Amino acid sequence: KHLPALMRAEKLVKKARKAKLFDAVVPANSGRGRALSKARVAKELFALAAAAQAKGWSAEELLRGELAREEKEFRKAERAKSKAASEWAGKA
Repeated sequence: KHLPALMRAEKLVKKARKAKLFDAVVPANSGRGRALSKARVAKELFALAAAAQAKGWSAEELLRGELAREEKEFRKAERAKSKAASEWAGKA
């Protein structure tokens, strides 16, 4: 809970992928047709932090808020998947 938001986001995505609950990734500016690279992702992360700061917002707080929403949805999907699996097992 005390990790920086970006580290928490990485952990949540990893956990969701392992649980097969997170497949699609839509990169920022994906409509521009540019290939994603480490350098591009780093520049986009920096640009997003700069844009947030220019608006007087904290990128850390914004990401923490989004993480809370995503974690809630992830847990909901986990419960639904678990319930479906137990119902399927009960029918076998």
